[in-house]
Amino acid sequence: MGDDVFIGNFNTIDSSVSITIGKGTQITNYVTILNHSSHNAVGILKEEYSNQEKQIQAIRQGGVIIGEYSFIGPYSCIMPNSKIGSGCIVQAYSYVNGDFQIMF
Repeated sequence: MGDDVFIGNFNTIDSSVSITIGKGTQITNYVTILNHSSHNAVGILKEEYSNQEKQIQAIRQGGVIIGEYSFIGPYSCIMPNSKIGSGCIVQAYSYVNGDFQIMF
């Protein structure tokens, strides 16, 4: 985590893998940042989801990187393996899945 980072109230930050938050970033309220997700595993495996070995293979996991001086709006969800570039603005109620860089 960089210097001068603001993290608001009522957020869920799952750091089971890795999260990098750049200098001067602002994370507002009710934001969810995830490093793993089993929702794909449930959809793919259905009844077999209870099989622990298959469940682990289908779980999506990976780090999250939020660049310097970015702003994450309220009620946003940032999924595993996502990268938000420096100076990006994530609108409220956004679902971030993948790599996003600011374009000039």
